[in-house]
Amino acid sequence: MNHPVVNKPKTYLPIVVYPSDSIFIRAEGCVQTGGSGRTWKRYVNPSGSDSDRLYHGQIQIPGVIESLTFLSDLIGNGSWSRRFIVSSGNTFPGFIAIGYTDDDYDDNGYYSHDDGTENQCRENIDAYLDIYVCRANPVNGPTC
Repeated sequence: MNHPVVNKPKTYLPIVVYPSDSIFIRAEGCVQTGGSGRTWKRYVNPSGSDSDRLYHGQIQIPGVIESLTFLSDLIGNGSWSRRFIVSSGNTFPGFIAIGYTDDDYDDNGYYSHDDGTENQCRENIDAYLDIYVCRANPVNGPTC
């Protein structure tokens, strides 16, 4: 998905997961975080003031990652994650959610590109998030 939602803390996606599904995720690019000066930040692994707690893309996958978790804790910038397997301990089907951390969501988006804090978005693209779901098949094995 191009331009993941960054103007609110949490968004449920129309992506359903079931027990034993395998999930892979990948993300990269930059986001306008608003304010003055150079304000674009990486969606994964942002740098600059307050980036220890703000400006992070997040994901929640039922049966795998039970609360919104920084993408930077799960993947490298632009590389595919390890394989996550949905456990059967939850009520299913479940919907994947994405999130974004900021202290003011009203001015976030993908407008007025600049090189970003510490030039982290020079020659970079707008943020994207790829989610690959490999369906479990109890009879014939996974579909991928």
